[in-house]
Amino acid sequence: NGRFGLFLRQNLDGPIAYHGIDSDATLLDFARQSLEGVLASVRLTRLDVLQEPFPDDVYSLVALFGVIHHIPGFETRRWLIQQLSTLVAPGGLLVFASWCFFEQPRFRQRIVPWPDDFVIERHDYLLDWRRGAHALRYCHYVDDAEHGQLLSTSGLTLVDTYRADGKDGTLNHYAILQRPSSVEEPQN
Repeated sequence: NGRFGLFLRQNLDGPIAYHGIDSDATLLDFARQSLEGVLASVRLTRLDVLQEPFPDDVYSLVALFGVIHHIPGFETRRWLIQQLSTLVAPGGLLVFASWCFFEQPRFRQRIVPWPDDFVIERHDYLLDWRRGAHALRYCHYVDDAEHGQLLSTSGLTLVDTYRADGKDGTLNHYAILQRPSSVEEPQN
């Protein structure tokens, strides 16, 4: 929806080249309207990150917000973090957030039972989304153990992890990872 681009503009000096990716055309249109004339360069791509190849580019910053908890299967989440890691330029960052909904009583009370014939993993839930019409949403709770596994699978260096957002400042678990800068060969 472009909010991260606006955040970057408010917090960074200089020109910003922004490449936003989403599978939802409506959110991309909203981002286009929000970012028009705000950033030096805006490229928006409609892409299903689980079905289509990523662009053949590298970036100084790759951010994954509001996504990982909607990806079913640990192996798929691990694969996604590995793929995103390949897009990070030397010295660049990968930042991702895991939504800690299960730790919040107001979201736990929205959990509905799975049908008996569904095969699920630990911490897979259906949430009653309660926005207008009745809607159920798949959400996976990434606990601390899985968060650590996702960090180690990236092949990048951990800079920081922290919790932020929500009324008590713990709604999301963030990770900041960095690709080491290129090592220069010694001069003879």
